[in-house]
Formats: sequence, C-alpha cells, structure tokens
Amino acid sequence: MTSTWRQSLESVTLKDLLTNNEPIISAKTTDSPIAVLKSLLKNKLSSLALWDETKQEYVGFIDMVDLVTTVVTLCETKNVLDGITNRESDWYEYMSKEEELFKSEVVGTFSNASNRDPWCDVWEGKPLLSLLDMFSQEVNLHRVGVSNDQGKITAVMTQSRVIRHLAEDIKRFPEVGATLVSKFVKKCEVLTMTPQETALVGMQRMLERNVSSIAVVDPEGKLHAVLTPSDMKRSMEVNLFSDLYLPVALYLDKGNENFKDQSHTPITCTVGDTLAQVLTKLVTHDVHRLFVVDAENKPTGVLSLGDLISVFESV
Repeated sequence: MTSTWRQSLESVTLKDLLTNNEPIISAKTTDSPIAVLKSLLKNKLSSLALWDETKQEYVGFIDMVDLVTTVVTLCETKNVLDGITNRESDWYEYMSKEEELFKSEVVGTFSNASNRDPWCDVWEGKPLLSLLDMFSQEVNLHRVGVSNDQGKITAVMTQSRVIRHLAEDIKRFPEVGATLVSKFVKKCEVLTMTPQETALVGMQRMLERNVSSIAVVDPEGKLHAVLTPSDMKRSMEVNLFSDLYLPVALYLDKGNENFKDQSHTPITCTVGDTLAQVLTKLVTHDVHRLFVVDAENKPTGVLSLGDLISVFESV
C-alpha cells in the first residue's frame, strides 16, 4: 500500500464526509425502549444518539447491543430464579411481567449497557486518518459525535459511513484495492450455533464473547444463516421476549415474514477476494461484517468494519 493512499486519508477531514444539513437521528433519554426499536427499524439504523433535554446536549448512544444486553439479562434472571427455588416458575407470567417492565423503562438507563459504545466527540476538521486510528485502537468505539468550531455536535460519524467513503475512494488506487483478503484476514475460531438452538442462546454467546454476530451452521458445518443483535428489531413488539425462545432458524424466518426480506442471508467472501470487492459487498448489502468461507461454504473467519478500518489505518 502506497504513501499516496495514506496522504489521501490525511488530506480528507470528517467535514468532507458529511452532507450539508443532514439531521442527527436521535432519541431522548426519557424515550421508551419500544420507541427506540421502532425508530431504529424505521430509519434502518443500529444506533441512535441520546439527547438529554435537561442538559440540552447529547450524552451518549443507544444501540441494538445495549438493548439486547438488557433483554437477555431479564431472560436470564428467570433461569436464576428457577435454580434458587428448585422449580420452574410460570414462564408466561414471568415473561409478561418482565416485558412490561422493559417497556416502561427509559433508554437513558440502558445507554452503553453493553460497554461497547462509549460517547466520544471529535472536531469536524480532524483528518480521516486520525479517526481511523481511533476506531482501530479502541475496539469498542463504533461511532463518534462530530463537533463544529463552536463545539456544537452537528453530526454522527459511524464506521459504516467511513467504509462507504473508502469503498469509493479506493477506486483511485487500484493497487490498494487489489490486495487479497488472504493478506490481512486473521485466523480465528468462528462463533457458531445450530439452527435448532434458540435465538436467546445465540444472543447470550455473542455477549459472552463480546462480538456482534454468530454463524448458524448446519450439521456439516456449512454456513446457513447469521444472527446479529439487529435481528431483535425484526420481532413484532408483542413477541419481543417470547420470540427469543424460538429455534434460531424459525426466529429468523419469522422476522422475514414480518418484514418481507432476506436480510439474514449470509453475505460472504473468500481469501481470494480483493479488498475492493469486500468493500463493495459491505456497501451494496449494507452489512457490518462478512464471513470468510472456504470452498465448502464453511466459515473460517470474520471481517468486521473495524477489522477493515485497521487495515487502512496500518498502511
């Protein structure tokens, strides 16, 4: 990768990536979780900036992982109670009470519940390369507030937006875009589950491993589907908790019935794909990660937005 490419990253500022008068889609700290879920679904987002009306300022982010963390914790509480009392508590009654409790809460209490989305703001004149360094060094930083010369937060810069810029800019540097996935993908144990295991089990495993996706594999280990925290948006409001106890294959299929899409279909790449091809897939399909698969469609690795940003930051 050339110094010319690095100079390009240094010459672009965050302000250059922003669209004039683009509104910040936000939630109030006093909003309900259900209102936030609906807003995330409507706007096709995975997070919202949180506005504190008392302080008259943005104070954090609320994302799907925060909401999943809270829901999973409430579900796990039932299992603890069953163990203490040595009996199966009434599932329907318990879940109904917990779901009502969840709906009556305010999202300000859930902000960064996952410890994966701290609030951070940066000046709009900051070079893109510096932001890549921040995203690369801080594994839990996925988005930042952008402030103008007066210190006012005017926008939110996400990893996804950065990737969209890089996917377009890399066309000017074909030697960079031609870099093979095999040159930078890290070998890792891919987190998996079977189609028969419940969606709740998958969500729990993701939280335990501090990752945001899990591969659903068939008995031969071939990639069948992908479960992410964003899939919880696809449950209808009345089934938010109960749907998590469905087998994950049924959980994902039910989400497709509700929203008439196939967004859980795995988007993959191979070690023979190029960096430019990977960026194009991420942008075209609007996904946050690609599973690396072998010739038998068995997952061998994962490329997240953060992984790719680290590749660019290290040139």
